[in-house]
Amino acid sequence: MDNALVPTGWNGQYQSGEAFNASSCNRYYLSGYEAEEDPITSVSFKSPRDSSGHGSHTAPTAAGRYVTNRNYKGLAAGGAREGAPMARIAVYKTCWDSGCYDVGLLAAFDDAIRDGIYILSVLRL
Repeated sequence: MDNALVPTGWNGQYQSGEAFNASSCNRYYLSGYEAEEDPITSVSFKSPRDSSGHGSHTAPTAAGRYVTNRNYKGLAAGGAREGAPMARIAVYKTCWDSGCYDVGLLAAFDDAIRDGIYILSVLRL
């Protein structure tokens, strides 16, 4: 990870997982899913990585980095760049194929505030 890209005041953790390394400021929350659903078999990636491509599609829109060959479920294919090029994004994944769980959402809010996040944007697929 390039520490020059980490904003001053960032207190967060970096979490690795299936098909995802800890080089990005991303975290995931499985406890609500595990408490409510059958054993983890239908979760596509037990990590901060998204399986639908939605995060890869929207992150460049918010942060402004140019990313090639992105799409969301086959739609809006191509490159993407928008927003604020110097912005930094930390992702807190709380939703899974079967839905979002309150315990994960609340834990993510608590962690984001503790981590020093300035702006929270909540999106549910």
